[in-house]
Amino acid sequence: MKNTSVLSILALVAALLLNACHKAEEIAENIDDPTNLSGVWRLEKWEYPGGSTYYSDLENAPWRMRLYEGDSVFYDYRQKNDTSGTVIVPYGRSYFTVYLTADSTLAYYEGEDPHPLVRAGDSVMVIQSSGIQYTWVRQPLNEELRQTFLNYADDACEHYIVISMAERNLKRKNYLLVSVLLVVFVLLAAVVAYTLRIYKRKRYIERQLLAIREETQLRPAIVHDAMQRVAEEFKRSPYYSGLRRRLRNGEVLSEADWREMEQQLKTVYPDFVRHLSSLYRLSEVEWRICLLIRLELSPSDMTKALCREASSISSIRSRLYAKVFGRKGSPRDWDEFILSL
Repeated sequence: MKNTSVLSILALVAALLLNACHKAEEIAENIDDPTNLSGVWRLEKWEYPGGSTYYSDLENAPWRMRLYEGDSVFYDYRQKNDTSGTVIVPYGRSYFTVYLTADSTLAYYEGEDPHPLVRAGDSVMVIQSSGIQYTWVRQPLNEELRQTFLNYADDACEHYIVISMAERNLKRKNYLLVSVLLVVFVLLAAVVAYTLRIYKRKRYIERQLLAIREETQLRPAIVHDAMQRVAEEFKRSPYYSGLRRRLRNGEVLSEADWREMEQQLKTVYPDFVRHLSSLYRLSEVEWRICLLIRLELSPSDMTKALCREASSISSIRSRLYAKVFGRKGSPRDWDEFILSL
């Protein structure tokens, strides 16, 4: 379940990245290829041979627009936006060809008629027709408008096309709703996966604790007594007394010291390391705290051995108890559990 939710998130992120990359590739392709006119263009101004220049009135008049589709067809239309939506007045469909000549100029044909064409980057082009220079500016591609033209009949120029603002808002809201539902689904899947993981972990720990208790209870008395004698002898050993003395003197333990301490514990308490390892994956600090607890060292000795504040060590012990038993407990509760292993 957890893997499924993670894969869902990764798939969503990958789709967004691929879409972004695809758009970036399209833009890069248009910039790199001056013969590519695909997209929407708005007429910004037109200049007559005598020098007279006229600009489009975007506020009071419909915009003259062109939609270049692929490398063969374009649509001429007027566009007017108001509060109710977008009104499109098609003026016809024509065919074009554009290619780069040997002298690096652009050859542009509308149908069979050649027209001089000059590109100024990716966003501006100037087309000359009957001596008049028309300056066109690239606009954001409206996919809804594009599909409207592509799906319309050949006699589309005889009709008005109204793209309703209410319909557009409804589509936007539906898209937003689907996106929100998708995010909610992914979050719910993640929560369910996390909850299931916690439940399985709790059941596993319960089974491990039960197995530890049963193993301890079924241990023969003679074995129990022998283990007690080994532990008592260890506490009287030069190693144990030397370790406590070094810690009281504030000596910092090396990695070799920690490895030797773990080896000593495996010899004196053969079940301790095995039982503790089976319950929870401990960090290095958590593991070392448990080793020091089983050696019955005082909290002050622990602070010196780990170079940590007493409050930090107490917090870790309480947190370990909550992780293993699923309920709050004091540092002493954790100590008693460790000493019972």
